[in-house]
Amino acid sequence: MLLVSPLTTHHARPLHNHDFSHTDPRDAFLIAEQAYRGHFDAYRVFDDQLETMHRLSLAYYKLAKDKQRIR
Repeated sequence: MLLVSPLTTHHARPLHNHDFSHTDPRDAFLIAEQAYRGHFDAYRVFDDQLETMHRLSLAYYKLAKDKQRIR
């Protein structure tokens, strides 16, 4: 399984007839084309401990951001 960044496909849109419409066949084509060109990350499944640490760090950064916003 591969992960293709939405930013990569967004920048690839103007290369095909300058149309920014979002259609499923067009999006599928752009994703497949970017994956073919090697612009992807491999999907990895992490163990439960790393997943929990990831969620904890996301919660920390959200709380820190809220704290700054409230100040």
